[in-house]
Amino acid sequence: QHSIELPDARACAVLDWSVRFDGRITGVLRRPQGGGPGAEIPVELMSADAIGKGGNISVLRTSSDSGGRFEFTEVPPGRYVVGVDLIRRMDAKEVFPTTFHPGTQDASGATIVQLEGGQQRELDPMALPPARRSHRLVGTVVFEDGTPASGAFISLSDGIATFRQVAVGIKTGPDGTFEFLVHEGLSYIARASFWDEDERKQVAGTVGPFVIGADVAPLRVVLSARR
Repeated sequence: QHSIELPDARACAVLDWSVRFDGRITGVLRRPQGGGPGAEIPVELMSADAIGKGGNISVLRTSSDSGGRFEFTEVPPGRYVVGVDLIRRMDAKEVFPTTFHPGTQDASGATIVQLEGGQQRELDPMALPPARRSHRLVGTVVFEDGTPASGAFISLSDGIATFRQVAVGIKTGPDGTFEFLVHEGLSYIARASFWDEDERKQVAGTVGPFVIGADVAPLRVVLSARR
């Protein structure tokens, strides 16, 4: 409670205040082999109405602790789904197939968490699928004449939601080479660019979208003048 005292009938005052919903959603992640705790794994909370929609979808993200437990706090009232890798992440080291609580990759089987103001919900343990296999994607950025592009800038984007960058951009080495960590079954687009100071122009190149399979071939990105 707050009080404001006005010295006379002509006085005014301002009281700044805010309200935060104390809604909480907690749960625990379990690994597929032996059911051990899914420790230090990003967990996402998303509006149930956003399932199946494209565009820039907003999610809340937290991480499980060493025992696999996670908690979302200050959640406003609404209908939500909880899962892992609902949205592609930047520079993710461990990636799972998109999985909704209680452990399904089928969105129609996702647990819908209805949360009222200040309500707290404890979810049943969530079963994780096996993580996607990771690979090293190596390649070379070259100019149109085939010479290596030393110091070119290259990054990776989502091959489906092409506006979403999924790997921090890096510069190529003296021989035009680069390396990224990628994950099997996911689609990527490689974008490279180089500012030619002598010609005062930018050259760029794009490869993809391409899906990472069991065998990852070296990538070659050719730079050309933008038209």
